Amino acid sequence: MNLTKFSIEKNRITFSLLAVVILLGISLYQSLPRDSMPPYTIRVASIVSKFTGAGPERVEQLVTDKIEKKVQEIPEVKEINSTSRTGISIVTVI
Repeated sequence: MNLTKFSIEKNRITFSLLAVVILLGISLYQSLPRDSMPPYTIRVASIVSKFTGAGPERVEQLVTDKIEKKVQEIPEVKEINSTSRTGISIVTVI
């Protein structure tokens, strides 16, 4: 007897086995060890600032440039990317 025919004819057994496998999978997944702090360090930060009503040039002069200057003082910083849009400044530090 092949597996397909058996599964169709004995569908209660098939569904019971499927339920047992799913429940065991959920149980084993929940018992897996988890580490709240991964073993590697993520060295990327995004600084998002709002300046409602200001144009991109004004946001860059009054917000983005000042943030970039302060962040450049940190010795571990490798790269700084920034975007100034109407009312918002986004500075990404790597």
